[in-house]
Amino acid sequence: MVAFAGSIAETRFRPKPREETAEWGHDYYVAFEFAHRMCGSEAETNAYMQWLYERTVNLLACPDRVAAVEGVVGALLERRTLSGRAARAACRAGIDRWLEADTGRSLPVQLRKRP
Repeated sequence: MVAFAGSIAETRFRPKPREETAEWGHDYYVAFEFAHRMCGSEAETNAYMQWLYERTVNLLACPDRVAAVEGVVGALLERRTLSGRAARAACRAGIDRWLEADTGRSLPVQLRKRP
């Protein structure tokens, strides 16, 4: 799912058509090879990859996940690369902004301070 998430998020947040980048092609290749080792046939692998793609699309349609992605996108536009810790912080910040705007509440302090 991670292999699909970047290109799906990019398409969602940047609707202008753009050529597939080499990174997405490599991500798909790695995902296919991994899935092919787990599955019994190429047909099963293709079906599994299609399911993973659709599942990723559905997950990235949820408002809290959209908020998390927006947080990461904002951080990436500022810094270009993020460590795992910075990516988690950006996700939490995006969700926190969404919660405050949507409900007037924010993330519990314990969740904001997790590494």
